Amino acid sequence: MHSWSILAFPCVHATSQRKRAAAMLTISRHNLKLRPVKKYGSVPRMVVSLAAVICLGAFFTWILQNLHGRLRGTENQSPGFETFVADKDGSHIYKYSRNSPLIFVGGFPRSGTTLMRAMLDAHPEVRCGEETNVVPDMVNRMGSWQQQGGYLREAGVTSAVLDDAAAAFILQIIALHGPPAARLCNKDPLAMTRASYLLSLFPAAKILFMVRDGRAVVHSLLDRNVDAPPCVKGPRGNQRACLQKWNNVTEGMLAECDQINNQSKDGFRCTQIKFEELVLNPSATLRQILEFLELPWSESVLHHERYINKPGGVSLNRMEPSTGQVIKPVNTEGLYAWVGSFPDELLQEMDSVAPMLSKFGYDPRKNPPSYGFPEARVVANTVGVLRDAAVWAEREKEARAISKIH
Repeated sequence: MHSWSILAFPCVHATSQRKRAAAMLTISRHNLKLRPVKKYGSVPRMVVSLAAVICLGAFFTWILQNLHGRLRGTENQSPGFETFVADKDGSHIYKYSRNSPLIFVGGFPRSGTTLMRAMLDAHPEVRCGEETNVVPDMVNRMGSWQQQGGYLREAGVTSAVLDDAAAAFILQIIALHGPPAARLCNKDPLAMTRASYLLSLFPAAKILFMVRDGRAVVHSLLDRNVDAPPCVKGPRGNQRACLQKWNNVTEGMLAECDQINNQSKDGFRCTQIKFEELVLNPSATLRQILEFLELPWSESVLHHERYINKPGGVSLNRMEPSTGQVIKPVNTEGLYAWVGSFPDELLQEMDSVAPMLSKFGYDPRKNPPSYGFPEARVVANTVGVLRDAAVWAEREKEARAISKIH
C-alpha cells in the first residue's frame, strides 16, 4: 500500500506587508499540516483556507490520476518524487524531480572526471559539486537487493518500490549537498559501472563517460597513491594487475554506455569524452559537450580556474586527490607523465594485457603516444603553470586548507 503523500509541495502566502513565506504542505492519509521551510522576516499567522483549498485540489487531482493509472493496470508506476530548494536569499525556488535533466559524470578514477565537472561547474546554469561517494554505493546496493527477488517481493518490496526509494535518495543527495542551480550534475566516477540502471531512474538524464589512456590512469593512481588495490604503491601495488583492472572495469562501463544508447528512444543519452581531447582542444570539445547536454555556450567553461571556491563557482573537496591539479588552468603538464614508468616487458605485452586501449583508440605499442596538438590557449596555460610552479604549489596548500566542516 502506498502512503499517498505530496513531498515538498510549496504553498506561498503573500502577507499584507508583501512578504512571502514558503511552507511545506505534507498530506497523507493520517495528517494535514503546514510546516515552514524557511522564515523570511516576520510573518503573521498563515491563512490556511485558500492555500488548503488550492493544495487539496491539486492533491485530489493527483489521486484521481493515480487511480486512473491503477485502473488501467499501471499499479507499479510511481507518482514521482519532487524536492524544492530555495536559493540563498530565498528569491527563487528550484524544483527537481525524477524527470529533471540531470547530468552525470562517470568513468574510471583518474580519468579526468574532476576536470570535467569543474568545467561544468563554471557554467552559470550548472552545479555539480564534489564527489558524494554515496551515489555509486546506492546503485550497487540496489543491485544486491534486487537479486533477492522473491523474498523481497513476498514482503511487498517490489522493484518499483526499490527504484522509487533509490531515485528519491539519490535526488536528495544531489540536490542538497550544494547550492541549487537550473541544471544539477553529479560526478561520482564509479557510478558509471551501473549507469544504465542510474539513467533508468532518471529518464531525462544524460551521462558523460570519461575515457583516458589506461597507462596514464595506472601511473596516476600509483603516483597519487590512491587507495584502490592493486593500483597502489608498495607491496600491494601491481602495474600489470592494475592495467587489467582498468581494462575490465572500463569494458563494463562501455557496455553500460552502449546499453543506454541502444535502449534510448530520444537519441544518445551517453557519450564518451576523451580526456586527452578535452585537455588539448577544450574549445571544440566543450562546445560538443554543451550541445549534447543542451546547454547554451558560455566562455566561463574555458576558465574554470577563475571560479575555484567562489560562490556559485567550483567548490572543491580538499581531500580529493585531484584538487591540486584542477585549481590550475587546462594544461598538458600531466598528459605524458606516464611515459617511461612501465618496464619493457609489460610494454611489449600491452595489447594483450589491456586490449581496451585499442578499443578506445589508443595505440598500445606506441610509447610515447601521439594524442594530438594543443590549441594556443593550452600552450600558453602550460607555459604559465610550469613557470609559476611555486605559486601553484602554494595555491594548492590554500585549497587543501579550506574545510567545510564547522
